[in-house]
Amino acid sequence: MTPLRIGLVGARFAADLHAVNYRPLRGSKVELAAVAARSRASAEAFAKRHDVPRVFADYRRLVESPDVDVVDICSTTDTHHEVAIAAARAGKHVIVEKPLSGWFGEASDPREAMLAGALRNCDAALEAVARAEESHSGSHAAYAARWKTSGGGSLLRMGSHPVGVVLHLKHHEGRRRGGRPIRARAVTAEVAGLMRLPDVAGLPRFIKTRAEDVEDWDGTMATVHANDITLGGVRNTLTAYLTNGVIQANINPNNAVAAFAPDAAVWGDEYITEKVETKAGWQFPSPEEDWMRGYPQELEDFVDAIRERREPLAGALLAREVVEVIYAGYLAAATGRRVELARP
Repeated sequence: MTPLRIGLVGARFAADLHAVNYRPLRGSKVELAAVAARSRASAEAFAKRHDVPRVFADYRRLVESPDVDVVDICSTTDTHHEVAIAAARAGKHVIVEKPLSGWFGEASDPREAMLAGALRNCDAALEAVARAEESHSGSHAAYAARWKTSGGGSLLRMGSHPVGVVLHLKHHEGRRRGGRPIRARAVTAEVAGLMRLPDVAGLPRFIKTRAEDVEDWDGTMATVHANDITLGGVRNTLTAYLTNGVIQANINPNNAVAAFAPDAAVWGDEYITEKVETKAGWQFPSPEEDWMRGYPQELEDFVDAIRERREPLAGALLAREVVEVIYAGYLAAATGRRVELARP
């Protein structure tokens, strides 16, 4: 079968992550055919790093290109549904970096309007697209500080990971038990902007988050936690309490390898792990960081789903429900009440 030709929209952190994790598939299942970014210089630098032959300064030209089969959307969250719709209308397959979409107004907008608007954006994208994808010390991206471009704070941007995992597990359980996914029915949540507290704002800090009108903390049920105020590198863990057992997944930090140095200079330029603030003390360098987080497996499943004409494991229903649950969480946090979700 001819390799799928991938066109990436975006040329920064998420796009780099995707490009790196396509490498095991290049030549056999995919080719990186094109990249588009608002800055042509950024797109050209990305193309040079990842050996991508075509560069565009406008995503519309990429989605219309006859040399692209799949549009992989790694741009800012506020552009996701717009690019997805354009790509689908051009007859392309679509992969969307999380979250699928959101509400991109003012942080002070009514939460009911946010929930309804975010779902409208998701539904508009999903009507056009056949298949869609759906804690650390602060985001890499400047756009993440503002509601108008990010659609929310850590609950949306970081919480998409643990919320998506929990919903995926219940969807899978429901299909195994009765042939249909078990879906979320109600949400309660609390959010806060802890780094904007008066007693904290003026202190020296290592936390990089510069949230302006979005929250930087959330606590979620199901033993998952997502925030932008944790030092010590990315922390991804999950505990599942089952009927007859308990599963603990330590994705980050992964303790397969541990290393100690009294002085950070001992390790020189050696990479330890993402977003760790110092190399001194005990560290947990992951033997294969991207693999432990599931990035290459995720992309391979998307590619195989397209090639095999099947629904991906992280499909349209999951992508939409993640956004629905998170914005219901914003509504619950604002009103101090449990938010019931409409279910048949």
